[in-house]
Amino acid sequence: MSSKKVVIWTSGIDNLINGEGLVGGLTVQMMHWANTFLKNDWEVISLTNNKTKNGLVLSNIIFKYLRKNAYLNIVFEPFIIFYFLYKNKPELLISRGASRTQFALMLATKTLGVKLVLMLASDTDVLKGKELIRHPWDRILFRLGLRNTKYIIAQNSKQEDLVRSLRGNKNKVIVIPNVWPVKEIANTYKSNSILWVSNFRELKRPNWFLELAKELPEYNFAMVGKSLDNKLFEQCKERALKLPNVRFLGGLSFVETDGLFSQHKLFVCTSEIEGFPNTFLQAWANQVPVITSFDPSDVVENENLGITFETIEEARLAIQTILGDKAKYADMQNAIKKYFKTAHHSQKQYERLIGMTQE
Repeated sequence: MSSKKVVIWTSGIDNLINGEGLVGGLTVQMMHWANTFLKNDWEVISLTNNKTKNGLVLSNIIFKYLRKNAYLNIVFEPFIIFYFLYKNKPELLISRGASRTQFALMLATKTLGVKLVLMLASDTDVLKGKELIRHPWDRILFRLGLRNTKYIIAQNSKQEDLVRSLRGNKNKVIVIPNVWPVKEIANTYKSNSILWVSNFRELKRPNWFLELAKELPEYNFAMVGKSLDNKLFEQCKERALKLPNVRFLGGLSFVETDGLFSQHKLFVCTSEIEGFPNTFLQAWANQVPVITSFDPSDVVENENLGITFETIEEARLAIQTILGDKAKYADMQNAIKKYFKTAHHSQKQYERLIGMTQE
């Protein structure tokens, strides 16, 4: 058994491995990091929400149940986490995204001498007042945890700048875009169809995608995503059913969703704000260019990985430009292949993360 031990602080990886339920991009990224640590001879522990799975080992990851107190958690959370870490004795803990738990993690890890790395999940994590956290007091706790967490992984240059601007900042921060397993790409035929994958919420602007489908009846469109806003989800579903060139697939499992990227020729992102979307990596892993309203660190434009847009009209022109020019599409595929293996290789980024914590 390895002498090095890391806790991947998220629940849901067990469900992802078993193909159960719907999981978000945060869980997918944490699973990739868990697998990367395993490949580097770490003992990996993660969390489960199912008490009967306590101690269960899946794909060499050890799952531990962590008790939660819905109403008293804000008081007892630091003590529960302290006991959990004291009992399991990790050298390193990886957390991800904005949560009030970051404050409790910071206190417990400092007390026990455990290195804590926070991976940002969205630009909103470091925009004060914009954090995707419901209660104001939870936002305050997260901000305290963020400011006092020594090691921060930003997904893009904007996040890095925002971390460095924090008042009283003593963080070490480096940019590591999301990681993804490198695989050989089969040269499968892709029809002139366009894919959208996201959760249904206003800042993802799903109606923009439906407007594109309406304006481009010569192409086929597919929408995938679970409902975080039931009213918006139902409105989009009703609208999609009236468009003959749109398949509204709703929420799908990670495996089902991942398989769709090899079948479509373009991926469209209509979000107002992101971090570094896993969906970009799923697209690029299949050499699919992206048409996007959000460009992390300007990588899409700088590396010729797709086309960015600010308006629906610009998006429409971008789609027509790429799908109407076979040579341009092939150039983008070649650029994607070169960039993807360099920037998102999990082993290279693991070495940078470990290097940061050893400085």
